Amino acid sequence: MGASMILQAGYSEVYSICLYLESIYKDLGQYSSVEVDTDTLYDSVLAWCTSEDSAVFLLIEDKKIVGIFIGVLNQIWYSKEYEAVEILLYIDEKYRSLKAFSDLMETFDAWWEEEDALYAVLGATSSEKDLTKLYSVVGYSPAGRYYRRYNGKSCQTDKEGIQSGEERCQGST
Repeated sequence: MGASMILQAGYSEVYSICLYLESIYKDLGQYSSVEVDTDTLYDSVLAWCTSEDSAVFLLIEDKKIVGIFIGVLNQIWYSKEYEAVEILLYIDEKYRSLKAFSDLMETFDAWWEEEDALYAVLGATSSEKDLTKLYSVVGYSPAGRYYRRYNGKSCQTDKEGIQSGEERCQGST
C-alpha cells in the first residue's frame, strides 16, 4: 500500500462519493435493509459536501477513495451549543488499520473543535463486535447505546444483529 491522505470533500467529489457509497452499501449491514435511492443519495452527499454544518472526509490511497467519514453539526435541543454527530465512518477492509482510523478521527476532531461544537457523538451501529476499545484509543468514552425498532416493515435479524430480508421485526437490535 502506498501513502494515504485525508481530503475534505467538496462539490467536485460528490459523484465519486456516491459511486463509492453505492459500492460499499452491501458491507454496511445496518443500512442494507433499506434500498438505495440514487437521487436521495446524491442530494444527501451534495448537502454534506457543501453545507457549513457538515463535512465529508475521504481516506485516499493511490487516487482512490478507500475510506470515508461523514459528520454533521446539530444544535443541542435544549441549548445554543452544538454537537458534532457521525453519520458514517467506513474504511475498506483491505485498508483498515489503527493509523487509517486515527487519521480520519483526528481530522474529524479538528473540524468539530474548529467549529466550536461542545462534543462529538459517534455511533456504534457497525457489524464490528465492539468498537469501545478502538474509540477509546482516540479519546472517546461510552455515553449510552443506540437501539432501533422498525415500524413493521419486513426485515429479519442475522447472527450479527443486522436486520434485513423478509421476516417481520419483533423488536430492536
